[in-house]
Formats: sequence, structure tokens, C-alpha cells
Amino acid sequence: MPRFSKKRKAAMAAMVKEKVFKAFFRILENCHPDKLAMNLFAMDEIAREAGMSTGTLYNYFRSKSDLTAYVILKSCEPHIKKEIEIMNGDMSVPDKLLAITELDLNLSDEKCKLLYIMSYYRASMPTVEKKLEELNQDAVKRITGIMEEGLRQDIFQKIPAEDLMHTFIWLRKSFSEVSPHFQDERLITQKAETMMDIFMNGVAVKCGD
Repeated sequence: MPRFSKKRKAAMAAMVKEKVFKAFFRILENCHPDKLAMNLFAMDEIAREAGMSTGTLYNYFRSKSDLTAYVILKSCEPHIKKEIEIMNGDMSVPDKLLAITELDLNLSDEKCKLLYIMSYYRASMPTVEKKLEELNQDAVKRITGIMEEGLRQDIFQKIPAEDLMHTFIWLRKSFSEVSPHFQDERLITQKAETMMDIFMNGVAVKCGD
């Protein structure tokens, strides 16, 4: 039996996981919401869609929880990368907050279903719960950093950065949940600007203060 180098094994693992990732989303594209709710994503179904045996799939993912956590993390990577680019950019603090709000509102069908999976599996799958908590804490730190920047520039009233962060995240989450997904850039911008108007009018430094 041939023995592969660590580099070759890593390349093979990456290739297999990419196939699984794409297979997961092919299933997701055609999946009825009732199937999501009934927790019918089976490992053998995913393996079949990926063109491999169930045994091979288990060589790379110990459980459905591990696989789902991998898919969620990999799916979030482009969003997180873009968010970090915005936060590290040269825009003003309000423009940074507007840009990341627009980023959150720009949801495709696949992302909407993935968010459903994230919320549904969170309590029942410890690995998924752990990954989501890590992602959430990282996002909290990034948003808090922007609020601290705004406080240093006297953009906000002297409110603790943590309180500003919680207010902003609550508003952003509320707008994301109640708004249907859409891809019209004008509607996304309009929604984001409305949310930012509510946020800034509540916490911005008042004229004459």
C-alpha cells in the first residue's frame, strides 16, 4: 500500500473536503425547509452527492456535527475576510459600520438556508455550538474595536464601547432577521442606511454638547 507524504495527505484532504463542501450546498440548493427542520441531512446522502463512500467521508469528518461545523466555518470565511478589510480600511467609523451592515443584509438563498441550519443545529451539536461561539466572540471584538475608535474621535457620546457594540449588533441582527433576503443593491443600501440612521441618532454627539 503506497505511503503518502504529509504534504500529499494534506492536499488530498483539502480536495476531499472541498468536494464535500460543494456537495453539501448542492443538496442545500434543492432542499425543502421541512427537510431542514426534520434534521434529515444524512452522512450517506452527503457522501453519495460527493461521489464517495460513507466510510471515506467518516475518515475526514467524525460526525455530522463536525461536518456541519466545517461547512459553516468555511462559508463564513469570505464574509469575515471582507468584514476585516472594511474595519482595517481608511473609511470613517460611520461608513465602516454602514459597509458591514450592507454586507450582512446581502444574503443569497444559500446563505439564508445556512443561517437556518446554524440556528437549528446550534443546541444539538456541540462542535457547531463551539465554532459559532468562537465566530461570535471574534465579531464582538471587531465591532468593539470600531466603537472604541469612534469614541477616540468624539463621534459618539461618552457611552462605554461595549454598550455601543451591543446596541449596534442588536440593531443589525434585528434588521437581518425581519428583512427578506434580496439582491437589489439599492434596497440593501436603503435598509442599511435606515439602520445606521437609527443607531447614529441615538448615540451620536449632539450639536452644542
